[in-house]
Amino acid sequence: MNLFTGFPLRLTIPTFLFLLALSAETLTMKHTQEVADAEEEKEALALVTQDMSQLQASIDNSLRKGDWEGVQSAIALRGSNPNVAVLVLVDDAGTIVGSTSLKLIGVPIGRALPNVDAAFSRDIGATLNARVSLSDDRQFISAYYPVILGAKEGEIRPNRVGLVYLRYDLTYAKGIRRYELGRQALVVTGFYGGGFLLLVVFLHLVLTKRVGQLVSASTRFAAGDLAARTGFVGKDELAQIGAGFDRMAKEIAKNHEALVLLNRDLRRSEKFLDDIVENVPNMIFIKDAQTLRFLRINKAGEQLLGCSREELLGKNDYDFFPKQEADFFTSKDREVLGKKGPVDIPEETIKSRGQGDRIILHTKKISIEGNEGKPLYLLGISEDITERKKAELRMAQLAAQNRLILDSVGEGVCGLDSDGRCAFVNPAASQLLGFTIEELVGQDGHSKFHHTRADGRPYLEEECPVHSAFKRGMVTRGTELFWRKDGSSFRAEFISTPILDAGKVTGAVVTFRDITERERIEQRNAQLAAIVESSDDAIFGKTLEGVITSWNKGAELIYGYTAQEVVGRSVSVLMPPGRRQEMSSNLALIREGRHILHFETPRRKKDGKEIYVSLTMSPVKDDAGHIIGASAIERDVTELKQAEEELRKERQHLEEVVAMRTAELTTANDDLEATNRELEAFAYSVSHDLRVPLRAIDGFSRILLEDYSGKLDAEGQRVLNVVRDNAVKMARLIDDILAFSRAGRSEIAPARIDMDGAVRAVIEELQSAAAGRKLTFDVKPLAPAQGDAAMIRRVWTNLIDNAIKFTAPKPDAVIEIGSTAGKDETTYYVKDNGAGFDMQYAAKLFGVFQRLHGSEFAGTGIGLAIVKRIVVRHGGQVWAEGRVNEGATFYFTLPVREDSHA
Repeated sequence: MNLFTGFPLRLTIPTFLFLLALSAETLTMKHTQEVADAEEEKEALALVTQDMSQLQASIDNSLRKGDWEGVQSAIALRGSNPNVAVLVLVDDAGTIVGSTSLKLIGVPIGRALPNVDAAFSRDIGATLNARVSLSDDRQFISAYYPVILGAKEGEIRPNRVGLVYLRYDLTYAKGIRRYELGRQALVVTGFYGGGFLLLVVFLHLVLTKRVGQLVSASTRFAAGDLAARTGFVGKDELAQIGAGFDRMAKEIAKNHEALVLLNRDLRRSEKFLDDIVENVPNMIFIKDAQTLRFLRINKAGEQLLGCSREELLGKNDYDFFPKQEADFFTSKDREVLGKKGPVDIPEETIKSRGQGDRIILHTKKISIEGNEGKPLYLLGISEDITERKKAELRMAQLAAQNRLILDSVGEGVCGLDSDGRCAFVNPAASQLLGFTIEELVGQDGHSKFHHTRADGRPYLEEECPVHSAFKRGMVTRGTELFWRKDGSSFRAEFISTPILDAGKVTGAVVTFRDITERERIEQRNAQLAAIVESSDDAIFGKTLEGVITSWNKGAELIYGYTAQEVVGRSVSVLMPPGRRQEMSSNLALIREGRHILHFETPRRKKDGKEIYVSLTMSPVKDDAGHIIGASAIERDVTELKQAEEELRKERQHLEEVVAMRTAELTTANDDLEATNRELEAFAYSVSHDLRVPLRAIDGFSRILLEDYSGKLDAEGQRVLNVVRDNAVKMARLIDDILAFSRAGRSEIAPARIDMDGAVRAVIEELQSAAAGRKLTFDVKPLAPAQGDAAMIRRVWTNLIDNAIKFTAPKPDAVIEIGSTAGKDETTYYVKDNGAGFDMQYAAKLFGVFQRLHGSEFAGTGIGLAIVKRIVVRHGGQVWAEGRVNEGATFYFTLPVREDSHA
């Protein structure tokens, strides 16, 4: 509200201008005062700094002379300034030794002047640095200056330091300046007051009278005098306002007449709508958007809630319903008010006073908004759906019962509509056909699972017996081929029953079951019966008491009894005297669920002759798993028993012969081991005895070449070199023979072998043999192996050495080494592009002293034989492939053991 509402404009306007000017003057004076205070503080700081420096110099000079009276005089002189509040001299112990007040001398500064920063005083005494500062409230200045105590004249380093403390009060100086500013403000305020009085007189003469006329006209118009006008003319502002008021009054008078007519029409429309609302069978209510109190409700609402309109209006849900229900209704109301558009509440349960029971309402609510878009009211329409919900519940329960029955039956059940589409499908049908229920519902049943005959021809829908139920209105049953989703089929036994509605066929219910297993069992039973009847063995059944229940042709042939003669009699008729206890024991085992397998026992035929049979007996169970009898299979093994006896006698004879031959073989084996030991000793002796003369031949030949080369012609030297070369060959041959011998005798020490590392070590060792040649090794990743590391290294050495040797004539020799892992064995290979060999001689490669090339390639013919012996002892194989002048590939395998790939 305007603070000056109760005052006339002739006073309000001047007062407002006066206050505005006064506020501006106040702000200006405040700023001027702040500037003056800042200047005063600046001048005072400069004055204090100058006076303290002079006082410091004066005190230092007096102290050097020991003139304490001069010190006190200097302090008294400076302290005479009225703005100096405190001026003291403090020694290094913190005691005042000089002051403008004599009563402070000898008092500790901390007690005399608590506001003095003692710690800072000590810091100045230690650093000899002065400090001048303005207090936080800017009312006084503190100055700390160090002075030298006890120093003698001419002394540079002081032995004691004191402090001069000054407190300069700014209050008096600032007060003087503020007094001057106050006098100026009074003069300005008087000037503003005079102007205020002049403006009041002017406004009263020019403004107040015409404003009074405008107020009078507007007052009469507001009181209902629609003809009231101001009659102002002119171009000034008040004249324009008056003219505007006259035009507005004229327009309002015109609109008033139209509004009267409109209100009459609205009352008629409102009466019409009220009649409709009151007679609608559904409850209609309106609530206030803020308080949610009922503002209106129709007759149906009164009947539904059991409350009169007078009881409801002005109340909210908490006045009629339990808190839990009222909370729910209120939350829904707030939700509606916060949304645009209607909100549907399918079910609201309330307790009606009129009906006594709880009723179910279907309610729709919508927010009614004002011109500003804010909700003003909440409109609700509720329908009593209690009876409908009860009917739906009964139908749902009935449907659930029917669904439970359909879901629980083992047969497939499918409902077809009048067009043959699946209307419903139970889980058993879905499982039998392999389709999900969703894949079947709404689809044509014939094209889904009954589209093809057993011979592959299409099954025409008009010929389909399943569809006869809804096409001809007749029950059909039979056996057909049904098809699954995956394309497989099964034999189905079905019954198709029409659905009648008022005598009209509207569909059919098809019930079916998979009879594949039943037909298979029937077929198997027929086959078993045929097998039993055609078997040469005696096959019969009996009860747990031993009474024969069935008897096949084989039993007739073995025992001589027909089925008519033994069925119904005890099985003891087949027992020789003294074997009756055996029947009781066997039946006791059957009762325990045990089986009797190949039990050989004597039996008696109809003619009294005893035979031996091999008996197998098993328990027979009913569908519940209870043992109800036994089945027996008995084979006549009389001839077999006789043959076994003859074989026993023959076996006993053979055992005697084997024992004699075993003794002879043991003696021969001992002799063979002794011979091997003698051969081994001979081999080592021969190798040693042969090496000595070979070394002598080589040594003396070398001496002849070195010492007597001048006496030998070229042919003599050549012959001696031939002798030496052959001696070396003979020594290598002896070494290879011994290695071949050891390869067959040495004990294998199995271990995991890193084949990559082994091959690279061999290549490094043999690299010197290929010096000066262009030779490339292509080593593929090699699978690890299990075996004797030294022996396998010998295999790699011999194969790689051969490859290096036989690629010597090639300008660009390549040797490839690799492996191929298999399930049971790993194949390793060494491939070269050297001299190669003719495959028709491949069988000779691994024999001792077998060589396919001439003297152009060095060698003893034993290296590959050693390779074969080592590989074979490891359980592997060795072979080679090659083409003359194109190269060769040597393969060997080693068994894969668990540790090979560890």
